Amino acid sequence: MDLNPWLLQLRHRWNLPLALQWTNLGLGLGLCLLSGLLVGNLLQTALPAPKSAPPRYSPPAELKGDEAQPFSKFEASITYNLFGVELGQEPTAPKDNQEPQGDLSSLLSQLELKGVYQGQPKLAVLVDRQTGQQRVLAEQEVSDEPEFHQGLKVVAIEGDLDGARVKLALGTKEAWLEMNRSGSSSGPVTSASRGNDAEGASPQPSKAASTNGKDFYVSSEEVDSQLNNLPTLLNQARVVPYFGENGKTHEGYMIKAIDSGSLYEKLGLQNNDVIQRINGDAIDSPEKAFNMLKMLRNERQITLNLKRGGEAKTLVYHIN
Repeated sequence: MDLNPWLLQLRHRWNLPLALQWTNLGLGLGLCLLSGLLVGNLLQTALPAPKSAPPRYSPPAELKGDEAQPFSKFEASITYNLFGVELGQEPTAPKDNQEPQGDLSSLLSQLELKGVYQGQPKLAVLVDRQTGQQRVLAEQEVSDEPEFHQGLKVVAIEGDLDGARVKLALGTKEAWLEMNRSGSSSGPVTSASRGNDAEGASPQPSKAASTNGKDFYVSSEEVDSQLNNLPTLLNQARVVPYFGENGKTHEGYMIKAIDSGSLYEKLGLQNNDVIQRINGDAIDSPEKAFNMLKMLRNERQITLNLKRGGEAKTLVYHIN
């Protein structure tokens, strides 16, 4: 039988080269798959099995919960000082919190209470007998001047017709200092005793004078005479904070209850004057308002800005 005609006929129906290519591709893929399976089986038998993860730590049953442990379990740490702690030492206070240096009892023998001012705030006039220095300290004020017993605090001020005293503190120690009744300070200086000095004599009238209501001329002798009796001078008027018409804005300090014939009156001050500035310095405390009295001794000219009846006014004092 001759197959050539049949093959020629089949060749015309099928594309033999293309069929052979697909056959070769199928055989190649089959060989690759078989090779992969063989390699996988070899690796699985050659490599060791992976280790399982270690179990999580679980504390013993006796340590579970929030129950307090007996001290005996920690006694070894303390006995052998495992952490290098210095035992048996008391903590020391930092240097910033140390008490002011000085002895309060010896300080009291050195100070003299010359008078008190029963206003707002209360003031005490203290004099150092050894140095002759005089300071006016308010209640709850602490002296910050090294030359006048720095750290000394005025805790309380008491005074009436029978006597005056102040409670002073130095560090944690407190003690009372009373006015010396046998000396020139025979009693407290209060509003009831205004116009009289400590010995009962009337103060010398001020020689301050003004021709225009603005410039006042004061002699240095008159200033010294008035300041030598500072407790009486402080109590010849009262100074209270002034907060303006709205009652909220602080505008200075109002001077009230001025004694007739006092230095304040001679200096042109009137009741309800609001002192706002002294030599350009804003008055934000009663101490600064009374500081004008000290400035009369040290300055040759003082400018006082105040409000009177809602209007600004300037007074100038010339000391000669």
